[in-house]
Amino acid sequence: NYKLVDLPLGKYTIEATYKTNFIKEINVEIKKTTGDQCAEPKFYFYDGGRIAGKVVDSNGNPVSGLRIIAMKIAISDGEESDWTSYDGYTNQNGNYEIEGLPNGKYYLGFNFFEPIKKEFPYPPMFYPGKETKQEAARFSVTDEFSLNNHDFVISQKIIPRLIKGKITLLNGKPA
Repeated sequence: NYKLVDLPLGKYTIEATYKTNFIKEINVEIKKTTGDQCAEPKFYFYDGGRIAGKVVDSNGNPVSGLRIIAMKIAISDGEESDWTSYDGYTNQNGNYEIEGLPNGKYYLGFNFFEPIKKEFPYPPMFYPGKETKQEAARFSVTDEFSLNNHDFVISQKIIPRLIKGKITLLNGKPA
């Protein structure tokens, strides 16, 4: 726990560093109080690796609330097999951060597992802006290293369309 005391009124940016290059920044405002003027900023750090970046649309506007997934690659008999996923969400500025990643190789992207929603009408995308896992970049993550600036620019929205029709069996009867 940290406590900063006897600060004049005002806005402050506090930076904490953990391990070699995990930096957290928090903004604190000291307002007029009846007691001592102090702040108790809360910093949370997780053991393991970290990936961070930003998501914007084709106009440069931040995309908020989007689930970003880091998929840890498992190798079995020389082939990629099942993976474990870790996730984080973009904030109002489009920034995301995924912490606590075990050492290993990862793919990064979004909309892999969920159906496309009205709020996020974007097709699945792998980093760096690729449609398939085969085209995607792989990242090596260690607990002493932070991967920053893994940004996405989303350029293609899926436009909802209504398709009407009748489904019939091979014999022409309604299904």
